[in-house]
Amino acid sequence: MAYLIAGSIAFDQIMDFPGFFKDHIIPDKIHVINISFLIDDIKIQYGGCAPNIAYNFWLLDKKSKIVGAAGCDFDNYRKYLNEKGIDTSGIAVFDYPLRTASAYVITDRSDSQIVAFYLGAMKRAAETSIKPYIKKGESVIVAPNLPAAMVKHAREAQELEASLYFDPSFQIKDLSGHDLITSAAGSKAIFVNDYELSMLEKKTGKNLTQLLNYTDMIVVTLGEKGSKIFTKKEVVEIKAVESNRVVDPTGAGDAYRAGFITALESGFSIREAGQVASTIAVYAVESYGTQNHHFEKEDFLLRYKNFYKEELAFDKLFNYSDSINRI
Repeated sequence: MAYLIAGSIAFDQIMDFPGFFKDHIIPDKIHVINISFLIDDIKIQYGGCAPNIAYNFWLLDKKSKIVGAAGCDFDNYRKYLNEKGIDTSGIAVFDYPLRTASAYVITDRSDSQIVAFYLGAMKRAAETSIKPYIKKGESVIVAPNLPAAMVKHAREAQELEASLYFDPSFQIKDLSGHDLITSAAGSKAIFVNDYELSMLEKKTGKNLTQLLNYTDMIVVTLGEKGSKIFTKKEVVEIKAVESNRVVDPTGAGDAYRAGFITALESGFSIREAGQVASTIAVYAVESYGTQNHHFEKEDFLLRYKNFYKEELAFDKLFNYSDSINRI
């Protein structure tokens, strides 16, 4: 069975500024700001929530397919995904002048950032549909995307009686309370961080206990403090696996989601699913970009065992083809 991920597809264009933004800003001239920076380096990375999650499914030997919108510059990205066995047939590619969505990030020496996001083809994401690509009963992850597309894809998953995982993330601010509730209805899990949970409660007018009437569980990530999984019966607290080195936390949330869903759908307990999720997330933290981390299966299981002091069933987690080269 393949997991279907409906979400954003983007390029991350990351630029390093060797100075400090504060040295170039005159406070009493903010209203007429006009600043130019010389950039030391630029890195173009593959990104977007849907491919990020798919990449982590690939690391865990799980098949996935993506539904989303890309632009006229998508050819190389599609080839890269296809080489990993990720099904891109559900990605609608729009012609010039629409390009694939892109985040333009300038980071200074203090790690302050200036970010501009170009929607591009993502403006057309609501024209895509999961219906031609999903079988009844399969799992669907609705990840951050154009809000109208998220609402549409969640509704389609519900109509098809798919196992729905709803990941509103940073798009909570642009979704109405009604859309958030109706999109999450009947889902197996809602994924948020602690700040997003507060936003979700405020937007919907419902507290965490009331939100659990619409979903089986709410998974709240807490960064280096770990995560908590709330159900109607219990609260499961998960410790974050200790990092050897923090390089770039971007993409850790997408890694966590793939790990959690993989383990839960493979028959592990909620606690074990959270621990698998935390283990794969730490690899993302220790690597630059959202799709550059990797591991050997044996190393993954050993790291899990050493931190959580328990064994994890190898065959139960890694149950897809060993022939895929994951590095």
